Amino acid sequence: MFGKRTTYNATGPSPTNASSEIHSSIAFSVVPMLHFAVMVLGLIVNVCMINLGLRLCRPPKARSRCDYFFVVVGLCDIGTLSATPLWVMQNMAKEWIFGYVVCKATKGVITFCLQYGVLMMVCISVERYNRVVLRKAAFSSLKRVKGEWARRAFLSLVCAIPPSVSALVNISNHETFKVGLITLCADTYSPSERFVITWIRMTICFIAPCIILAACYGAIFFTVRRHVRRGSAHLKREQLPLAKSYILSLLTVIVFVCCWTPWIAVSIYYSLTKTLVHNQLKLFLVTNVSLAARNMQCITTPALYLSMRTPQSVRRIGSTSTKSGSNT
Repeated sequence: MFGKRTTYNATGPSPTNASSEIHSSIAFSVVPMLHFAVMVLGLIVNVCMINLGLRLCRPPKARSRCDYFFVVVGLCDIGTLSATPLWVMQNMAKEWIFGYVVCKATKGVITFCLQYGVLMMVCISVERYNRVVLRKAAFSSLKRVKGEWARRAFLSLVCAIPPSVSALVNISNHETFKVGLITLCADTYSPSERFVITWIRMTICFIAPCIILAACYGAIFFTVRRHVRRGSAHLKREQLPLAKSYILSLLTVIVFVCCWTPWIAVSIYYSLTKTLVHNQLKLFLVTNVSLAARNMQCITTPALYLSMRTPQSVRRIGSTSTKSGSNT
């Protein structure tokens, strides 16, 4: 369970001296504060989003599929943020004392929560595309909403499970290794297998979502822009604030790309190499800043949701649902 620990060396300063330098630097003290601030803020806004989403999921308000998806995104964000401190401790501790199983479990939880949350965001973008561009009904029967939500959630779950399982296999090799100060779970994959798995994860978690988000929100952006220029009342009848919808389509894609790109680049580096770079402090800072940037996605998504679900819009949704229920 506790296994072995291997350190991969490179030319230049010895790992021991470099490690001591980093542990005594100011940056080493600032890093946990950065992660703690992101985690606390992320947990707060996600709890608020889940609370609001659950309120809107209750009859007679439960008509919008997006609210169901956002609740799941919030749960995934909380799972990611809750596992992050253990990952950060791999950086801060000079020795990894929690064992190989915990190393694998942490990696599996973060992988699943991240990928499932991103796939839920894809479902949200498709739902908004159907609503704004294709002008499909924004509200439907509760039974139909739950059935549609279940199908999309199950499909996303099927896509998220294989990469997560790949993070938990190869338990026969009970070792961890360090690249600089970063502790990674060793595996028995060959270089070609590791390359394929890395690109499968990146495709599911970044490339495909980026394409779908850009396509859906790009179409939404130009549709809203066209209606604004023509003075159409269609989107007003759908109760979407025009100004926020106009900006949201751009912000969602831009924020997603900005948050994920640094972490994807660092992940590719760790997946394809086991060698140290000369400047371990720079590697340490780049890794942790990219992790904090990726976790910012757990803040921006609920923030955008809460900005759309203002108290006024929530009251309008409630009153509209009540009236439609009384008419039927």
